[in-house]
Amino acid sequence: AAAAVQVARDLHGDLDRSAGLLVGAGEMGTMVARSLLSAGLGALSAAHPTESRAEAVARELDCHVTPYSDFGARLADFDIVIAAYGSRRRIVTADMVAEAETRRRRKPMFLIDAAVPGDIDTAVDGIEDAFLYGLGDLETVALEGRATREAEAVEAGRIVEEEKERFLRGRAERVAVPTLTELR
Repeated sequence: AAAAVQVARDLHGDLDRSAGLLVGAGEMGTMVARSLLSAGLGALSAAHPTESRAEAVARELDCHVTPYSDFGARLADFDIVIAAYGSRRRIVTADMVAEAETRRRRKPMFLIDAAVPGDIDTAVDGIEDAFLYGLGDLETVALEGRATREAEAVEAGRIVEEEKERFLRGRAERVAVPTLTELR
């Protein structure tokens, strides 16, 4: 979820001007949506084939409901789309995303496929300005971030060690001052 927030920020900048759509009610998708909201996502809508389930998710996340029958036609309204239905068929197709991108006028769209098996047609990856990330892709982003943090931690340790040596050397020099004064 944290990796999804990072990618969303990289793509859209400040999230308070972005709108998201959660399609389905899978646990992973709900977790990602919650993280995006915590990170300042401006608006979120939930869509589910079962209207009562969409309303329950909307109450849980304190967001709006988009009728499932309308989500394809309204796809252009959303900067971030989280698919978490797990229907064993592609509910977000390349044609839907291509149409939405045409209407969005080259504004990027971040699509997160949080379902296993996937809900988003993998052909979406070939559409310019559509950025499709599956759970594996987000895991890779998270691991890269971890490697970067570990490298930075090593560098920070080196700096601390240098400063410690400088401090101890200065302290030793201050202790020697009275003796040196007497010798002079």
